[in-house]
Amino acid sequence: MAPSRTLLRVVARCCARPPPDEAEAHAAVASRTPEGAYQLRYGGAKLSCDEALAEAWESERFPYTSLRLPDVYGVYDNLGGFFESFVDPILAGRPVATLVPPERVRPRGQPAGAAPKMSWVYAPDVVSAVLAAHAAGAAAYGEVFHVAHVARVTVADMAEVVAKVANATAVLDETAVAAMPQHDVGPVAVHKALLALDWRPTPLRDAVRAVVA
Repeated sequence: MAPSRTLLRVVARCCARPPPDEAEAHAAVASRTPEGAYQLRYGGAKLSCDEALAEAWESERFPYTSLRLPDVYGVYDNLGGFFESFVDPILAGRPVATLVPPERVRPRGQPAGAAPKMSWVYAPDVVSAVLAAHAAGAAAYGEVFHVAHVARVTVADMAEVVAKVANATAVLDETAVAAMPQHDVGPVAVHKALLALDWRPTPLRDAVRAVVA
């Protein structure tokens, strides 16, 4: 039986605009570097698109489905951030930067002062999610789905996973600010996509193993 619209809207609705004080603190940190300032504009523009589509759906039933992604990594990565931040330094024995400033991430119930857990998505899983949303047709119209691994990991955890599958040792630098992940919203829940779409993400360790290979 297909899940009801009400249930879909209850499960994993988030990524709304933050309160002004939270947005200001976030912007102050993001704007310290050109890349951070770019990501702030880039993410804000994507959210504006989502809001415009949602309004068009509510007012005119304009058919759309939104897939929201955290940082994407995988074979054929055309940006190389995952390799530069994790794979290359680990294979070379260099330190991996693991510090994520607290102002960058929404807490979402995570322990105060602890390294935040983040979500990642494997590129082939994005492809399968697009196909699954297309196959769902009208049942997915007007909906927002998060597409990511089920597992959520800290930056240090991700470094350890890379090191393990590469048969190497991760040297962690907890004082250096991590360039990856670039998304700042924190972990996302994929339960809604699992419930409503014929889609399952690759286990994180399996995906990392394929990327390192």
